[in-house]
Amino acid sequence: MIERGHVTTPDGSPAKAENPAKTRQHSQRLQWLALLMALILLGAQIMFDQIQARQRLLDEATRRLENHSLIVMEALERRLRAMSAVLDKLRKTIPAQLMQARGLAELTDDLTSLPPALNGVRTLTYFDAKGTAVASSRGELTGKNFAGRPYFQEALLKPSTDALYISEPFVTTLGAFTMTVSRMVTGPNGDFAGIVTATIDNESISALLRSMHAGSETTLSVIHGKGKLLILTPERSTSPPGTAVTGPGHFFARHMQSGQAASLMTGTLPLTGSAERLMSMRTVHVEALAMSEPLVVAAARDIDEILAPWRQQVFTRIAFFALVSAACILLLWRQQRRQNEFDRQIREKEEESRRSLNTLQRFIDHFPGTAYLKDAESRTLVANQGFQTFLGIDPASMIGKTSAELFPGEFGQKITDDDLKVLEDGTTVVIDERLNGRDYESTKFVVDDGTGNRLLGGMTLDVTERKMAERELKTQLSQLRQVNQQLQTAEEGLRRLSAAVEQSPVSIVITDLDANIIFVNEAFTKASGYTAQEAIGQNPRILQSGETAPETYLDMWPTLLAGNVWRGEFQNRRKDGSSYLEQATISPVRDHNGQTTHYVAAKEDITERRRDELELHAHRRHLENMVAQRTYELATAKEKADAANRAKSEFLANMSHEIRTPMNAIIGLNYLLRQTPLQPDQLEKLLKVSAAAEHLLQIINDILDLSKIEAGKILMEQYAFSPSELVQNVGTMIRDKAAAKGLILNIDPSLLPRHAVGDITRLRQVLLNFAGNAVKFTETGSISIGGELLNSDEKTMTCRFTVRDTGIGISPQDTSRLFNAFEQLDSSTTRRFGGTGLGLAIARHLAKLMGGEVGVESTPGVGSCFWITARLGMNTADAAPLAEHTHTGQMKGRVLVVEDERINRDIAVELLSSVGLDVVTAENGALAVDLYKQSDFDLILMDIQMPILNGLDATRQIRALEKGASVPIVALTANAFEADRNRCIEAGMNDFLAKPVYPDTLYTVLARYLPGTMLSASNVPEKIDEPVISDEFLQKMDVLRELLSKGDIEATRLFNRLQTDLKRHYPTEQEQLRHALAAFNFDAALTIAERLKK
Repeated sequence: MIERGHVTTPDGSPAKAENPAKTRQHSQRLQWLALLMALILLGAQIMFDQIQARQRLLDEATRRLENHSLIVMEALERRLRAMSAVLDKLRKTIPAQLMQARGLAELTDDLTSLPPALNGVRTLTYFDAKGTAVASSRGELTGKNFAGRPYFQEALLKPSTDALYISEPFVTTLGAFTMTVSRMVTGPNGDFAGIVTATIDNESISALLRSMHAGSETTLSVIHGKGKLLILTPERSTSPPGTAVTGPGHFFARHMQSGQAASLMTGTLPLTGSAERLMSMRTVHVEALAMSEPLVVAAARDIDEILAPWRQQVFTRIAFFALVSAACILLLWRQQRRQNEFDRQIREKEEESRRSLNTLQRFIDHFPGTAYLKDAESRTLVANQGFQTFLGIDPASMIGKTSAELFPGEFGQKITDDDLKVLEDGTTVVIDERLNGRDYESTKFVVDDGTGNRLLGGMTLDVTERKMAERELKTQLSQLRQVNQQLQTAEEGLRRLSAAVEQSPVSIVITDLDANIIFVNEAFTKASGYTAQEAIGQNPRILQSGETAPETYLDMWPTLLAGNVWRGEFQNRRKDGSSYLEQATISPVRDHNGQTTHYVAAKEDITERRRDELELHAHRRHLENMVAQRTYELATAKEKADAANRAKSEFLANMSHEIRTPMNAIIGLNYLLRQTPLQPDQLEKLLKVSAAAEHLLQIINDILDLSKIEAGKILMEQYAFSPSELVQNVGTMIRDKAAAKGLILNIDPSLLPRHAVGDITRLRQVLLNFAGNAVKFTETGSISIGGELLNSDEKTMTCRFTVRDTGIGISPQDTSRLFNAFEQLDSSTTRRFGGTGLGLAIARHLAKLMGGEVGVESTPGVGSCFWITARLGMNTADAAPLAEHTHTGQMKGRVLVVEDERINRDIAVELLSSVGLDVVTAENGALAVDLYKQSDFDLILMDIQMPILNGLDATRQIRALEKGASVPIVALTANAFEADRNRCIEAGMNDFLAKPVYPDTLYTVLARYLPGTMLSASNVPEKIDEPVISDEFLQKMDVLRELLSKGDIEATRLFNRLQTDLKRHYPTEQEQLRHALAAFNFDAALTIAERLKK
């Protein structure tokens, strides 16, 4: 039994082998390619055979047509010679004969007796020099003058004793169509004495043409040399005798122009229709007779009729080719599928065998038999482990030996002889073997080692499954022949299927070309009331009611006569007189030549359906009127709603402006007062004023945020940030408040990603709202802040943030309205804890804008868990974190402050002067423009709403100045909406500050534009040395902690003096300390300060 073995090199190391899967795929592709090539060759052979068969048909038809035309031409030439001989004899004897006493009587007898003896002559007549019929085989012509006839005029005008005058075809006095053959008669002096004429009997020529037995599809004709048709058989009403055939491109014209005695042409023949025909034409012109005009014989046949059997054969061959192709493709596909299944089984066996073999040789275990490579002397170079398995021979012991040495006796010598023969011939040998009931295939082939030397490669494969597939393929081919027989049986079934028409629910009517009914089905009899016997033979007019529009019939018949399908409706009348509406489709039925032979009509009674359609149309019109009315009402309501929204927006804008203007003064003055020496009680009161102002400002901002959300004008920013650090930051911001109430704060960011992209400001706003509420409504216990990554893909992730507390909890019936705007669960809670009810409503809207949602899980008396999900982006190189810009102490520059409120001007002057800036003020835009024209400024702070000239127009005028293009202009306004910001930017301003303006925010914006005072992310080096903390600062921090532990109000003054250094070294803790001291929460401030110890 041959098994898969291992290929080794002479040193015993494993040799590389091809990937069996790739080899199998390549082999299958080659099989498909071979099948494709075989099918192409078969198709090409079929095509070549059909081209040859077509040419043979055309050659045979050409031969037959040429024979027909030749026979007719020779017959006509014989008749013309006979006629010429008789006429020549008569013209010579007539002058002498007429001089005798009984000469005229004898001449008449001669003329009467000769036509029966001459084949094809109808009448013989002698005309004198004046054109009078002197004697004729037909007595009724005697005495009549025919001088005006063309055949007489031709001889009179062109007298010649040698010429045989062939006249043009003409109609005789008796109405017969014929032509004449004439000779000139001369007098004693050789002058013109008349002509003797033989009138052709057309019927005898027609009989000659019919005797050819050319078939009904072949036309034979005789044409006069001047292009008039003399005879055409079979006769056609469209081409009567005398028809001119001299048109451009006509067969006759082409033949005469060629100058050849015989022509073979293809083209269309107007005499017999527009079909392309094959025609053989021969000229009848006997030079010895000196004919005045030649005759032309034509034999033609439709090429479509010639090739009809060939087309049927082509169709049969194509069908056979398609069937064979489909069968071969199916069989190959099945064989490859079986082979793939066999390979799969082999691979499973290989896997089992591979686990028991040496791992160093496993890369060649895929080969299913023995494999070897030998040199030109048949010595083994490489052998696989198959020899060990198959023959019990160690592959290593075979290296350098021939088969004769390995296998004693004739068997080994025969293998060696075969090897040498293959090497000598350079061919590939495949040997089929049968062993132990299985089939094997041994292949030997020559391998080029790349240097021109020949090596011998060999392998043995188990092909049992393939042989079985081949035998199965033969069986399936036999089955395919049976399928072909079944197809023929199916065609018989198809004919029987036509009987189903009789049972069709649609009326079927078939008429002949004269519109006489020849078939109706049962549905017709039911619909019309007429029986089949009554209808057949009648015209469909028996159904007409007179109610069908005449235009219907005017459209129907031209459509049908043009060979097209007609569709329409008839208002018909049944046999009982009742009326009904029918929808009809009438189609022409054509034979194999494309000629219409019948008409078939399929008709359906649509009376009830049309009635339903009319009712439905009436209902639709009613619904459309209702929809139009409702649309008008909705449009009116929308206009009212839009007007209300505009009024609300204008109110909010005015309210924002009116509140922010005094708020700006309160916050600015409060900040300035806190910078001066104060008594402890004074500082305490100022800090309370600051806290109250910030609370009021937060309420205003919440209202404006809600207004922006409802108007759809809030935008989500995209910055890189750390969700885990965000949770820690939120915890840090509420840590002191929680500690002040004795609450345990747990922060767990471990399940959140470290990097993301999103709107950190809005996300922090929501989490601070949740956390602030948790502190507010929790008296004892703990607060936990955390989150987790729910899912992610290549570009986005979804995170869930939670804030859990052990507070008062919420009842299930109240959670449904918790996230509604201006919603408080009860008034006692509002009086006790405060709040507007806007925070959670804003959180719900912001979550939706971030692609997520908010929710709460709560139990009264146990606690609540507020959560938000957000769809965040992956942090990539394109998403850089938002850089913060801060000022670094003193500034330099000249600033113009344009503000109509005096108190705000004073505050701005003091705030800007305190950091070293030179300040000039103006109370309106017009004065600001004049000041800028007179002097230069490094920056302009511009209010928007001012008398005389507002800030927007003033900015435009400054920008229009030659030196005003580059000066930074920052809007300073109480209008905080996004639309206001956009108007400022469009007017030419560089930045936007909404009132009230915090000093730190103001300084940050100034540092962004004033020279030498800005520290931005763009000019920060990759690594900045950490600022050195001085000993003096550390000593002052110890004093601050001591004052805070005692609750001494002096701690607030010391904090104000340390703010700059705190912000430089501990920016986050500085902000937390500021909020704690503003609320006079010294315990929380002490906790924060203790964390700053080193």
